[in-house]
Amino acid sequence: MKQKYFLKFFLTGLLFLFSLFTSFGQVIISQYYEGSSNNKWIEVTNVGSTTIDLTSPQLYLSLFANARADDPANSQANNHNAMSGSLNPGQVILYKNSSAVLPSYATGTSSSSCSFNGDDLIVISSSSTNNSGDVWGARLDVIGAGNSWGSNRAFYRNSNITSANTTYTTGEWTQTTNSAVDNASNTDSEYLGTHLYDAPVTSTTWTGGTDTDWATASNWDNGGTNELT
Repeated sequence: MKQKYFLKFFLTGLLFLFSLFTSFGQVIISQYYEGSSNNKWIEVTNVGSTTIDLTSPQLYLSLFANARADDPANSQANNHNAMSGSLNPGQVILYKNSSAVLPSYATGTSSSSCSFNGDDLIVISSSSTNNSGDVWGARLDVIGAGNSWGSNRAFYRNSNITSANTTYTTGEWTQTTNSAVDNASNTDSEYLGTHLYDAPVTSTTWTGGTDTDWATASNWDNGGTNELT
């Protein structure tokens, strides 16, 4: 009998963890900017099809710096900051160093996790505690490696990446120059504050009856998000 209860408890825990990752796995680090002086930014995007409350369960933006970036599994995060608010599908939130001035068009939320240099790690984690290994063990997404991978460089997530990755994978990212980000327009992939990605297609059903206006959003059950015109 005890074994049955243990198995039931174990499977329930696995289902909870799976649902947690499949839900929050759509919240990704979509851009990294490490420029001169304190010009440091992290862009986070909801690339899924549902709205995500960043506080339920609580998500954190965390930094592993210097020696801790070389061994995050056995280290505390240097900075571990709770994220707030919610993100609609496609919505972006920008985090910045409090003294950042470039790009001049960008605005964001100041975070001590944006005090990184080019040899640090930045993660999204669901751990509420910051004991040794906690944050890394509960990471959902990560950018960086324990070397000089990101010094005075910018990276944006490729448009085909629509889920988080607990392993930093260089093939998911495109490197660009800080100058290209500084001078980008809001339709460019380099632009901080807008992330271009392959949005998931949701079910679309015609509800317009005999109306033949295919371009009318109200004639579709999802407001015309994916209609063909």
